[in-house]
Amino acid sequence: MNQKQKQELGFTYYVEQGLNAKETAAKCGVTEKTVGKWVALFNWKDIRTAKETAPNNLLKNLLRPFK
Repeated sequence: MNQKQKQELGFTYYVEQGLNAKETAAKCGVTEKTVGKWVALFNWKDIRTAKETAPNNLLKNLLRPFK
């Protein structure tokens, strides 16, 4: 898997699935530091926050079981 594919997979795990950097790194085969760089460079934290607080996701997030 090339770097671009790892980044795309990282986006899915971190932004779409809400995994933390350590979990994302383990699933992508990169270091936690690398995921941290992606989060900062591509604004993943802001994107994840925007997705979580979008009106159509508010009720879904409230009904999600506690982790």
